[in-house]
Amino acid sequence: MTDVELVRGRGAVSRLPELVDAWAPQRILAVGGRTALARADAAGRLAARQVTWFSDFTPNPRLPEVLRGCALADAVRPDLILGIGGGSAMDVAKMVRGLPAEPAAAHEVLAGRRPPLSRAPLVLVPTTAGSGSEVTGFATVYVDGVKHSLDHPSTHAELSIVDSALTGSCPDDVTYAGALDALAHAVESTWSLRSTTPSRALAGAAMSALVAVLGRTPAPSLSASDREALSTAATTAGLAIDRTRTTAGHAFAYPLTARFGVRHGVACALSLVWLLPLTAERLGRDCQDPRGERFVRRRLDEIETTLAGAGGMAGVLARTGVSPWLADHGVTEAHLPGLVDAALGSGRATNGPVRLEPKVALHTLRARLRR
Repeated sequence: MTDVELVRGRGAVSRLPELVDAWAPQRILAVGGRTALARADAAGRLAARQVTWFSDFTPNPRLPEVLRGCALADAVRPDLILGIGGGSAMDVAKMVRGLPAEPAAAHEVLAGRRPPLSRAPLVLVPTTAGSGSEVTGFATVYVDGVKHSLDHPSTHAELSIVDSALTGSCPDDVTYAGALDALAHAVESTWSLRSTTPSRALAGAAMSALVAVLGRTPAPSLSASDREALSTAATTAGLAIDRTRTTAGHAFAYPLTARFGVRHGVACALSLVWLLPLTAERLGRDCQDPRGERFVRRRLDEIETTLAGAGGMAGVLARTGVSPWLADHGVTEAHLPGLVDAALGSGRATNGPVRLEPKVALHTLRARLRR
């Protein structure tokens, strides 16, 4: 397991110049959306350094956008790559460090047929709380609408600066979507086939902290201490999924995001609304965890107990102002077979405690279309 050095706490971003100087970089490539770069005052904090800026990408980045950043990195030859922003920005920074700029070669790396590059040390600064990308060894990119991962130990950053003050100006919908993503990470890490005692401790701590904030009625106006709690929990959940990877909740979320524009964290929560009860129902006949049904049942009980105070995953969604019904997000019955095919074609779908049969998943999704 690769450890990322973490510098955490309100005001930690003020240490950016000092921390960057540990590598004595002559040329820095800074990756991030313009709003996030401004929020972190990246230009002001790095004014004395030679910085090239890359912001030419969208949320849920597509491969051509990423490869433009890779080509820029080849031209700049940076001594340090700095990623500032939400999960998409940090994922782009990871891929700009690791992918060749030539499309065919990039596909080879994404397919795991050749190792990533390592152009320069990587420093990440999240400005939202949720993705956990600041501590994970993988990054997401969409190729023709299909999610692909750059997944390799070298994808980890050398250093991450986690400052909850940077999340203070995030709109509520962005904040809650990020928190839902982190909650999904904690839930899925808990029941992952790759879970261990240490990973479950991380996931459990993150889940409890997130529910403590998200379980209030009505959804609160978030205080500085709430944002600090969400930020810490998101990073903790990121450390958990770095060890276990995600499961079917994310597999079903990806096509909801790619095809219907549902925010990623919301899409994960929508998927877990039906996957949690389905897993409990099918466990006796379809358990695929070698540790056995009783082991998995304990994990499900832990998840249920933690979520109970918030009314389960559907209750969490309702408290954040999001409908738990798929039809309210643009999904129709005609879309369901394609959604199931896309999700069950993902490796993430096989990392959970039960085997998911297409007919069963399709039947369950139909029941989640509308009230």
